[in-house]
Amino acid sequence: MISKENFYKAIEVLGFRRNGNSMIWSKCFGSLDCVMEADMSENKPTYPEQIQSDSNTTRNFSQPESYVVFICIAMLLDKGYRPEHIYLEKTWALGHSAKSGRADITVYDENGNNVLFIIECKRAGKDFSDARKLLFEGRDDKQLFSYLAQARSAKWLQLLAIDYDEEKKDIKIFEEIVKSHDDENVAILAEKDESILLYKNASQAEDLFRVWDETYNKKTYKGLIFGKDTTAYKIGLHPLRKKDLTEFTNDDGITNSFLEILRHNSISDKENAFNKLLSLFICKMVDEKERLDDDEVDFQYKEGTDNYFTLYERLLRLFHRGMDKFLKEDVFYLEDDYITRTLNQYTGKQRKYLEAELKQSFQRTKLLSCQVFAFREIYNEKLFMQNGKVLVEMVELFQNYRLAYSSRKAFLGELFENLLNQGFKQDEGQFFTPMPITRFIWNSLPIERFINFETRSCPKVIDYACGAGHFLTEGISAISDAFKDHGFTGEKEMTDEEISASFYGVEKDNRLARVSKVALLLNGANEAHIKAMDGLDHDVNFLGEKNTFDILVANPPYAVDAFKAHLERRILKEFDLLQFMSASSKAIEKVFVERIDQLLKPFGIAGVILPSSIMTDEDAAGIKIREILLERFFIHCIVYFEGKTFSKTPTSTVVLFLEKRETQPHASSLLKDSVDAILSGKDVADWSDKDIYSKYLKIIDVEEAVYQSFRTKKAEIEELKDNEYFSQYVETFESDAEIVKFRNTKGFKAISKAEQKVLLKNKFYEFAFAIEQDKIFYFSLACDNHVLIVKAPLDNKKQKEFLGYKSSDRKGKQGVTEIEGALSSANRNDSKKLAWCVKKIFDGDFVNNEASLSYSNYVHLPLLMNFSKPKFNKVIYNVPVSSFKLNSKYPVETVGNLLVPIAGNKTKIDAEYILESGQIPVITQDRGKFISGYTNNEEVITDLPLIVFGDHSCCFKFVDFAFVRGADGTQLIKVDENKIRLKYLYYYLSSVNVHNSGKYERHFKYLKETQIPIPPIELNIQDKIIEECESIDKEYETSRMTIEEYRSKIESLFVKLNIIETGGGAKIKDVCEYITERTINIDLASYITTDNMLQNFEGVKAFTGKTEAESAVAYRKGDILLSNIRPYLKKLWLADKDGSCSPDVLVFRPDTTKVLPEFLYYSLRRDDFIDFIMHNAGTKGIKMPRGNKEEIPNYSIALPSFVRQSQLTTEIMEYEKKISEARKIMLSCPLRKQAVLDEYLN
Repeated sequence: MISKENFYKAIEVLGFRRNGNSMIWSKCFGSLDCVMEADMSENKPTYPEQIQSDSNTTRNFSQPESYVVFICIAMLLDKGYRPEHIYLEKTWALGHSAKSGRADITVYDENGNNVLFIIECKRAGKDFSDARKLLFEGRDDKQLFSYLAQARSAKWLQLLAIDYDEEKKDIKIFEEIVKSHDDENVAILAEKDESILLYKNASQAEDLFRVWDETYNKKTYKGLIFGKDTTAYKIGLHPLRKKDLTEFTNDDGITNSFLEILRHNSISDKENAFNKLLSLFICKMVDEKERLDDDEVDFQYKEGTDNYFTLYERLLRLFHRGMDKFLKEDVFYLEDDYITRTLNQYTGKQRKYLEAELKQSFQRTKLLSCQVFAFREIYNEKLFMQNGKVLVEMVELFQNYRLAYSSRKAFLGELFENLLNQGFKQDEGQFFTPMPITRFIWNSLPIERFINFETRSCPKVIDYACGAGHFLTEGISAISDAFKDHGFTGEKEMTDEEISASFYGVEKDNRLARVSKVALLLNGANEAHIKAMDGLDHDVNFLGEKNTFDILVANPPYAVDAFKAHLERRILKEFDLLQFMSASSKAIEKVFVERIDQLLKPFGIAGVILPSSIMTDEDAAGIKIREILLERFFIHCIVYFEGKTFSKTPTSTVVLFLEKRETQPHASSLLKDSVDAILSGKDVADWSDKDIYSKYLKIIDVEEAVYQSFRTKKAEIEELKDNEYFSQYVETFESDAEIVKFRNTKGFKAISKAEQKVLLKNKFYEFAFAIEQDKIFYFSLACDNHVLIVKAPLDNKKQKEFLGYKSSDRKGKQGVTEIEGALSSANRNDSKKLAWCVKKIFDGDFVNNEASLSYSNYVHLPLLMNFSKPKFNKVIYNVPVSSFKLNSKYPVETVGNLLVPIAGNKTKIDAEYILESGQIPVITQDRGKFISGYTNNEEVITDLPLIVFGDHSCCFKFVDFAFVRGADGTQLIKVDENKIRLKYLYYYLSSVNVHNSGKYERHFKYLKETQIPIPPIELNIQDKIIEECESIDKEYETSRMTIEEYRSKIESLFVKLNIIETGGGAKIKDVCEYITERTINIDLASYITTDNMLQNFEGVKAFTGKTEAESAVAYRKGDILLSNIRPYLKKLWLADKDGSCSPDVLVFRPDTTKVLPEFLYYSLRRDDFIDFIMHNAGTKGIKMPRGNKEEIPNYSIALPSFVRQSQLTTEIMEYEKKISEARKIMLSCPLRKQAVLDEYLN
């Protein structure tokens, strides 16, 4: 605010200069022949002697407002107001009392006869804000309006404050100017409508305020007195030019002003009013688009020159052009020269055609034109004038603001959203999606897949139920941000206008289609394609061919009564689902799911909001739609929202994040062959078929032998009753009404019991196979699908924290208020939000952050489906079904739900930076080494203890010392120790087999599904398990050290033979024969393949498979067998029997005249030999490397005498015996720990 300390700075801006070293500042107003002075030593102003005053209050600076008055007088003189026309502190009687009040500044007209305007001065800040509030509430002690009651000639009232801006070194004006004389058009309207209040008919302050309030909606102006283009005494509105348009701010109160206009004009139909406002927006947008900066805009009310007819005519022209330009819709409109052109065209004998033309045109004019801006019904001139008053107020509300931009402006979107919430009724299953939800969905989609940054090409996007355009505007913004993130800024910027060219919106509701287009226009997305049509229809001319869209986002309508009756016949033919729906069905949302398949191209993605019932409805249409989902899409994520998420509806909803499967060849067609193979009764030979078969047996919990008897139809019905799974089939079959009826037929009773048994068995298998075929098919589809399940909390407060917004229906506070939430944020790649987790799931990566730990679980899709019952309706639950829960006497929880965030550093380093020595240990996922190396990186992980999980290797390491982890796929696990001991979890996890652990992929997603029994802490069960397992670990470590000791002794024997340093002796080929001869006598008991050879020189295990091979390589007892696939697995065996092997196993037969087989075996049973194969023998292949058969025999070994070979072999065998004993102890440790777990937990 202006004070003594900055007052001199403010007046220096106005041209005042200090007089020498005195404390006096003065300015001469030459053209007015007067001087103003401010004596800061005496704290006294000096005004021109021509200025009159009724008080000495403002003749000193004792009151803070006096500084404002002084500056105001100086600005008036600068403008050219003559000092003799300015009156300070003029005294006015206030109302009927004897009290009086003094107006700070009263200015007369240029004749000096009538008051032109009155100014009330306040200090900037709280004083001005308080005075403004009192003014608008009619509680300003009647100051301005009381003064007006005494000075009825006053045309304007001004509430004024002035401040000094230290940063800009300039003065700043705060003002509200009230027009205190009647608008000519309103006065004309009042002649026909006595309810309209006019200033000229009011005399008391209260009445004058009512006129301002009820007739003029408390409208105020700015810049009319001190604006740069204003002239003294000529107060009025200047022509509005495009360059004068300003941006909205959050403080402008536009929405409330819109509602107030409706209120004081007694307009209750907000929806109609909003529709008319849309028409005005189209007018304003086209006006701004067509104008240059210096052009005067058509979208304005030109006070003093406009009447309601001229304004309406100008707006109609804009509307006609806007509808054609933006919505490609024709609007009937008569041009200004229509009559002249028509009269010139029709002359003489053509007059009868002239009459017909005029009649038709005027009839269309009457019917079509007058309602475009009809905020209230119009059918006569009086009503037209009443509507004209409303129209002026609406135009004036928006005319000074800029709406048209080439890129998004957040404030415009927020303004439109607020107006939309006030003015649009949601019906027929329409619920507008809150912007935080649309942002979450867009931030969750991997849109970068579909953007070509080199060619600046964007994905083809559709919202087939675009409503108010929320998804489209947010999507354009998301792609714009992606371009910016890739350096497209400044001159390279990709505008929203360019991006919008590949966006399509379809909306059945004509009004909403217009809403959507206006929303896009207001967000700079002028090129987006919007059409009013049924979202289930396909207009090739508008959308292009089917299956061409990259991205689909939508919130389609739900629960529309008898919607089928309203679909056009051609649409009915396009959807398979409709044949499963009755004529009275409301579930239109299910048809929209099938529509996704028609629109998306292969590998296209979708984020769609649907009722959660779509996952569980068990009617025919519900089952069919889930079949469509499973057959045609990968379901990457399902987000469950509680009711009221969308404010207007209690419906619980889900967001499905989908990716369309490849269509050529279609996965479902290929998998049907697998189903046939499994149920054929023949051996399941194909690897993929085997995989599906084994996993299916696991999920239905049926032993292979039992299922084998079923699929070969060898099992009798009575035998199947003994199996829990198949007994349900038998029970369902025997209670089936058709079967009961069949068994009671005379024909059935007439045949023998044996024939009855055969007949029923055939019918049973026909019945059961049909169900199993269905189950296995959809299991196989779901089998390669993992789903991120995200669930909103039930608690209302926690829901808001989850969603990131809160809704309000309170008057004046309607709409959505954003807060910090778990779903998403303005940072589209915020790695702490759930949106980032969903986005990464599309690539198969589970992100372990606080949000995912709190709200999500990554689950194998079949676990969400119940395959255990004969009734298989493909229901997809949001938790694993109960039949798959771990059997334990204690509460069970998944690993994913136990995890808690890790504090501090989570430092990773790449393998190339791992040192052999250093200060800090590095823990990687290497199974063979607990500590893989060291680093000097001091950003260590200190939130201890932790479990380090190898995402690829599936190994677990319990770490209780500061460390840094490898960047090779390590995951950190921490839990709440008040609920579960971390070391107990470590021991339990070490005992489980992580799903798919044999495959090279990331496994943390599977680990999170693992169920853990949790004995209550207070029972000390977890601590007892830890104690006993630690004791077993000590034995294990002792045995491990024993093995290392004896391995070292064995290696030292070869060191003495000088093998390691120099090599020497003989090559393998010198002492062995490489065997390739084959035999047709294949005994599976002695058949060896790379699969039944054990890693790390551990020998072989029994072969349990089958082979189609007609011959195999023959080996003998004493031969040495080497697996030549992935030699680094160290599969080597000294044969203790005769047999045969697959060609990928190399057979070396020692020449016993030169070398003992046992000595040769131990000579090759070394890392040095494996390194030779991998690095020196020309290994071929990357994923499945093979040793070079020609080079392997060139490996050199020591070849001492037979006596020395025998001595060494005996000594090594003694060491191996010790190693074997230690290994037995080690091998028993996991079993013993498992026994401990079983004892306490089961």
